[in-house]
Order: sequence, then structure tokens, then C-alpha cells
Amino acid sequence: IRVHEPVALSPNTTFASSREAVVYLNCKDPCPRTSLEKYKFKIGAHPYGKNNLFQAFLATSPGHPVLKLAFRKMLDYYERRLDLHGGLGVSTLGDALAETMPSLKSGSVRLLEEIKNEPHMTVYYPDLPEQEGIGTGCRKVVHDPAQKKVYFYSRIPGVDKSCVSTKFNSTIPDKVVVLPG
Repeated sequence: IRVHEPVALSPNTTFASSREAVVYLNCKDPCPRTSLEKYKFKIGAHPYGKNNLFQAFLATSPGHPVLKLAFRKMLDYYERRLDLHGGLGVSTLGDALAETMPSLKSGSVRLLEEIKNEPHMTVYYPDLPEQEGIGTGCRKVVHDPAQKKVYFYSRIPGVDKSCVSTKFNSTIPDKVVVLPG
């Protein structure tokens, strides 16, 4: 992950992660095109999905109750006692935090937010350098909405089709299929 600015956590922070900026549409196949277009513009403007947490950035103290509950929820999923509202990791981690939050010490949780850094979004950082890749995933960043500060890009160019690397490919085909990201 390309770091723009290191994340500093205060000594009393025992759990830190980032809200995921992904839309999980609940519709019968195929989703109506109008719904997809309506939500495409909003991806990144606000974290959608139930309590999804982007688990690629995670910092906790040892034996943290959120992780303990998240692992229990994963087991429940594998034993067919839990339905997910997104990917396994983002669903279980987000739900575990939501359930545990009332019992956690005030100020012990720090949540950043993943957004798509584009001019039409509610929050936009125009001076942020672009990644060396093409695709909508290349513009996703993790920021602190309160401090209005970007910490890192949440997608790595070349890892998936939402952010195709231009740095490591000497030639990019004329037609590159880039998945929405």
C-alpha cells in the first residue's frame, strides 16, 4: 500500500480501522441499471453497507474484544449460523465493532474512512498525487474525515482489475477491462 502520510495513533487507542467505501446492492439478478448508476456516483462519498470495516488497515491491542468477536462471527458463518452483508472480513469485523462499541472505553477507537478521491465526491483532495495505474480503484484512499487528511491509497496498482498497474507493464493493451472499484 502506498503511504501518503503515516498514521499516528494515540497511546489510549486500542482499536483502529477504516470504514469500507463499497456499495452492496440488495437486488435480484441482474440489478437494474438505474440502481447501479445511481450508486456509482456515491461510492466513496459515504461508507455504505451495514457496518463494514476495511480490514486491510487494522491495529489493535492484544486480545482485543472486537477481534475476538469477529473471529467468533467467522466461525458462525462457516457453521452456517450467520449471513453476511458483504465480504466475510468486512462484515464480521464491522459487526463485531458495532456490537462491542458500547462497552469500549471512550476514545479508544479510531476509525478512518475509505473514499474515492474524485472531483464529484463530497470530499476531494485535488492536490493528492495519482497512483501509477488506471481504474477507479486507483483513486481510493483512506483519510480522516475530521482532520481532512489522507493517509494512504487503499488499492495497490496491479493487484486486481480495479487498479491496473502502468508502472510494471511496458505496454497496456488498447482495450483494458477495468472493473469498478
